[in-house]
Amino acid sequence: MTFYFGSKALGDPSSDGVVKVAARRAYRDLNRTLRGIGTHKDRDHLVNATYDSLVSFVSGLNTVTDQSDFDERHARWCRDRIEFFTAHPHQDRSEFCLNYGQAQKWINMTLKYLAVLGCPAVEKAYAYLHVPVDSIVFDVAQEPSPGLGVARPPKQVAWSKLGEEDYLSYQKRLREATAEFYGSPLDWEAQAWANRLHQKGESA
Repeated sequence: MTFYFGSKALGDPSSDGVVKVAARRAYRDLNRTLRGIGTHKDRDHLVNATYDSLVSFVSGLNTVTDQSDFDERHARWCRDRIEFFTAHPHQDRSEFCLNYGQAQKWINMTLKYLAVLGCPAVEKAYAYLHVPVDSIVFDVAQEPSPGLGVARPPKQVAWSKLGEEDYLSYQKRLREATAEFYGSPLDWEAQAWANRLHQKGESA
């Protein structure tokens, strides 16, 4: 655990510091797709403000009432981050932006890591959490076994370029497909990753 998250993750899992540890680790899962962030004059402000917004999001999970409530908060956070990045254009790259696919990866991986670290607010909302969508999830979920038979979104768009409508539709299909045999979509994802690692070990 310390090797993956660093020594700061050993603190109180409900603390702002641990939430930011998870948010920073999640950022590393998507920043390669955020082209231009490394040379952006406001990079630190964009990233640190997003960490702070994730702290606020997590603290609010204690009052989540149901799936619809969580989904609306999640969508609102993603839209807010997209607008925030849009308000801070890159000084040299006019195409720079944060896409919905990137925003979902940031928040979903943060919440997934916090679930692993035992954050109480995230544990309370665990059943409502979304699967962090990426190319591996696309590949595994569309397999009939041990996947779900859930086709990837139309147009074969990369996960980082997903729009809100396609993302929400895909999450809904994942949730419906996992409902019968898994406690939550993240339980399926954890099993899918375990199966993938096992298969890699057998082929090594």
